[in-house]
Amino acid sequence: MGERGSRPVELENDDVAHVAALHAIEHAAPNLWLGLQVHRFERTTKLFWTFGTTPATAAIRNYEVADGRFLRDDDVEKSARVVFLGAKAARRLFGRRPAVGRTIQIEGIPFSVVGVGREKGDQIVNIGPLDDELSSIPITTAQRRVTREDRIGGMIFAPTTREASEDAIRRVRQVLGLRHDFRPDDERALSFFNIQGAVQLLDALGLGIEIFLTSAGLITLLEGAVGVMN
Repeated sequence: MGERGSRPVELENDDVAHVAALHAIEHAAPNLWLGLQVHRFERTTKLFWTFGTTPATAAIRNYEVADGRFLRDDDVEKSARVVFLGAKAARRLFGRRPAVGRTIQIEGIPFSVVGVGREKGDQIVNIGPLDDELSSIPITTAQRRVTREDRIGGMIFAPTTREASEDAIRRVRQVLGLRHDFRPDDERALSFFNIQGAVQLLDALGLGIEIFLTSAGLITLLEGAVGVMN
């Protein structure tokens, strides 16, 4: 229809459940970005990237808990005011003091810190800010307290195997296309980022560097051998 006939495709909470039910999908979770939110503890104030999500995020993003716990299903059901902090976020807000069990203010709303992630450090492949710098709250709490709507903006999901990532994306397009009335092959309707594709590119670059260094080493040894013979 062209630009005048275009319309936004807005994902909702039920879309995540339908995607998670696919055989090609191991885990799926909403990924509601809330932007930079003001986090305050006593006299310390910091800005952290915050998003609303569910417990499945821990498996998808490979979170490891250093202290406390991650978000639970009952946190989502009750729209609990709890928060899980990345390692660097907790360190910036609390210093060397323990964070779990303390109450902080997020945009003036009190939240209880239930967990802190184990530090990941540098991430070669990542979407958005580093996981160590993020703040996570239950999706229902984010929708009730911040956005005040059921839309989620985006979702993250993990296929059953890495090799099946492209097939998983195709199946997700089919399901969401039926639910939101767009052609599954219309790439303008929804955008996807396949981390496995980026990993494969990095693997190819690593293999190329390894071949180059091996070749350079063999040539150096050969030249040295010729010199010794002379």
